[in-house]
This record gives sequence, structure tokens and C-alpha cells, in this order.
Amino acid sequence: MNNLKHTKKYFFAAIIAVITFFAAPINTHAAGDFQEHCEISDIFLNAQLECKQAQFELAWLFYMGFGVEQNFETSAILFRRAADQGHADAMHNLGLFYKLGIGVLQDYSSALYWYRQAVEHGSVEGMVSLGFMYSRGLGLDQDHEAAVYLYRKAAYLGNDVAKYNLGFMYYNGRGVTQSYKQAAYWYSLASELGHIYAPFNLGLLYLQGLGVEQNYETAMYWFRKAAERGDMDAKNNLAAMYRYGIGVAPNYELSTYWQERMNPA
Repeated sequence: MNNLKHTKKYFFAAIIAVITFFAAPINTHAAGDFQEHCEISDIFLNAQLECKQAQFELAWLFYMGFGVEQNFETSAILFRRAADQGHADAMHNLGLFYKLGIGVLQDYSSALYWYRQAVEHGSVEGMVSLGFMYSRGLGLDQDHEAAVYLYRKAAYLGNDVAKYNLGFMYYNGRGVTQSYKQAAYWYSLASELGHIYAPFNLGLLYLQGLGVEQNYETAMYWFRKAAERGDMDAKNNLAAMYRYGIGVAPNYELSTYWQERMNPA
């Protein structure tokens, strides 16, 4: 089809993990969990007093450079202190640091160790990141079935990236029997949770009639969802569909609108 992007988005690893730096500090301020460990009225003081939540918060601040000079090495040290005291999110983030070599020497074995520790302590993000290590064979033998097991476990706990990754695995038949229908199912669930790229992949399935009944209007709906979340390929597809009248009457004005959104000033 003219100018339409048919390339699939690949599944996540590092990007998902980075998201936990933003999500975890908010989640750990929940009533009960916050007071169970310590009051974070003075993060620096409580970190010195070996409060694992304060150490985690301070590690995040050093990672982001919020209120302090950005320092990945100090962030890694503080995540390690919190992880040694059983902080699941700190374990996961420390695993990410070792995987990417942030503030520490890159070491897949250490990344795997901390991801596994995070999973044992109930970290959903840890399940996704460990699943990615299995799917890519990083630091261990590639095992798609093990990856699917971890993604499914995290998906049932509501993780949008795990649901997206399951869609990818079903699309490509990795660790599961290939099924476009199942791919559409999981992409749909991930889309409902706000995943950035899932709507684009779901739109592709409707565009091509894979696992779902071919429907250009529905494809446009999902491309629009993806475009609103910043997906450039989705903007390209909307521009092409409006230009050539695919699933809609030709509309050069709307085609130009989406084309311009691909190259914002």
C-alpha cells in the first residue's frame, strides 16, 4: 500500500526498565508502605539512618539530577544499599544498571542476579526485564518459553509492557504457537493500559486482516491512538490513508496535517 509503514515495533527491555525510575517512587508513597519503613521528611538524613525507602528515593534523585548533581555511581551505590535491605524496586533498578552499564561496569551476570532477586521479592518490572534477558539470551541461554512464562505472569498482574511483549511473541511465534489472533488480543490489552506502541501494531493487524477481520476504519482508529501517543509511523500511516483514501474519503488537508506532525517545528 502506498507509503504505508508495515514494520512491527519490537518489544522492550531497557526503555521499560527506565520507566520504573518514574513509577516506583510514586507507588512507594502509598499509605502504609510509606510509614512501614520510615518517614521521608528528610531523605538525606533517613538515608544515612539506613532507611531503605529513603535510600531508594535518594538514588532516584541522583539518577535524575533532581536537586543534586547527577551522579550515576552514587545512584548505583544507594540502590545497592536499598536492595541489600530487600527493596524490590531497588533490586530491579540495580539490575538495569548492570545490564546497561550505568554507574557500574556492564555485567549481565549481576543484572540477572538482581532481576531474579527482584522477582523473588514480587517486582513485576523484574519479571518483564528478566523475561527480556531470556528472550535475547543475554548472560544465559536464549529461552523464549521462559520469557513467555515471565511475561504472562507480569501481564496477569496488569503490566502493560508484559502484555505488549506477549503480543510480540505470539505475532512471531516465539515460545508459543504463532497466533495473530492472540497477538491482537494482547496488543489490545496493552493499548487499553496506555502502552505507546501497542496501538500501532494493532492497527497493522486490522490493516492487513491478520488475526482480525480486515477493517481500514478500525486500523485508522488505532493508528490515531498511536499517533496521539507520539508514534511517528502511525502519523505516517494516517497521512497516507487520508491522501490515498484508504478506509476514508481522500482528504489532503488531513493528510497534510498528519504529515506535518511527523516533523514538528
